[in-house]
Amino acid sequence: MNTLTVAYTNLGRLDDALVLCKNIYDLEKEKFGPNHRRTLKALHNLCIIYFKKGDRDNAITHLTLYIEKATLLNGADDSHVLDASQKLAIVRGNLRHSLTKI
Repeated sequence: MNTLTVAYTNLGRLDDALVLCKNIYDLEKEKFGPNHRRTLKALHNLCIIYFKKGDRDNAITHLTLYIEKATLLNGADDSHVLDASQKLAIVRGNLRHSLTKI
């Protein structure tokens, strides 16, 4: 399913990619539990889709959750944690920038 998610994303079919990512995350969480590496990978993929869709609220919520869980599992200096932290800063920065224009 991840290959199909990537294909949808590359084709700009982000709504379809989002549905798949949500399903994968739910399945991984049910099968492996909320703190397993595979579940976190699925959560990270879900974060990426929210980020690409520009869905700031869900991107912030899910990125924050991912960072908390991945930091406990992998440590704060893990490359995936750092990448997600950078994305979170970008999303929050865009949000503040948008609010100052109103």
